[in-house]
Amino acid sequence: MELQPLQIKEAVGGVIKMEAVDNGGTAIIQKWLNVHPNDEGVVSINGNNVGEFLVGQALQFPLEVSIPKKVFLDHSGQGPVKFIYTVFGGSDGNPYPSLPVSYSIELAL
Repeated sequence: MELQPLQIKEAVGGVIKMEAVDNGGTAIIQKWLNVHPNDEGVVSINGNNVGEFLVGQALQFPLEVSIPKKVFLDHSGQGPVKFIYTVFGGSDGNPYPSLPVSYSIELAL
């Protein structure tokens, strides 16, 4: 199963500015094939889990996953940062990683 990359709601042109994530940021995850209500997953930045989600019975997409401001601060100024999410399929429990996407995180000037 190929999962499309997430999007960061506050990003503009591949760049996340710290003033845009003053209250934290939001990962947007689109619906994937064969979704199940008990699918769950994690959002990761450079291999570190920074947010969790559960699809739930409503199957409402896109999913929005909150990411704390501190996570963006910890990764700011490092050049492109890789974001992925991994779905743990409710029907089989196997992990399915998304395609990666990279964003630069910039401190305010």
